[in-house]
Amino acid sequence: MPALRLTVGAEGQIHPLVHTESGTVAQPTLELTTDNTYQIAAAYLTADGSPWSWLRYSAGARFDWYSTFGSTINPRVALIFRPWTNGNLKVMGGSAFRAPSIYELSYRSTTQQVSRNLRPERIYSGELEYSHRLSTTWTALVSGYVNYIQSLIALRQVTV
Repeated sequence: MPALRLTVGAEGQIHPLVHTESGTVAQPTLELTTDNTYQIAAAYLTADGSPWSWLRYSAGARFDWYSTFGSTINPRVALIFRPWTNGNLKVMGGSAFRAPSIYELSYRSTTQQVSRNLRPERIYSGELEYSHRLSTTWTALVSGYVNYIQSLIALRQVTV
C-alpha cells in the first residue's frame, strides 16, 4: 500500500424553481410556492495511508455551501491499529449534517406555518471497535459508539 493516497471531489446543484399544488382543478390548494432559486456546492478531500505495517489512517473533510443557510465543514478521521497478529483496533470520529429541505423551509398549509430560521441538524460521532480473528471462519468483535445531535428538525405544535 502506498504511504499516502489523496482523493478530491466536488459537487454542484442549481434548483431554479420549486412549485407544488394539490387539490382539485376547481379548487387547488397551494401548499408550497417559492420563486427563490437555491444552489448547493460542495468539495471534499481525503487522505489515506499506512506509514507503518501496524497503522493505517483515513482523514478527510467536506465543505458544503447551501444558499438557504450558509456553509458547514465536516471532518472525519479513522485510525486502524494492528497491535498484534489477528487483532485490529479502530478509532473513528467525525461530524455530519442534514440540511433542511425546501419543503421544511417553505411548506405552509391551513395546519402548518412556514418554518422560520430553521438550521441544519448536526451530529458528532465517535466509535471504538476491536476485532480479533479466532480462526479462518470466526472473528470476535466488540464495539461502542457515541453520538451527539444538535438542532434536530422535528414537528411541534404552535399555539396561535
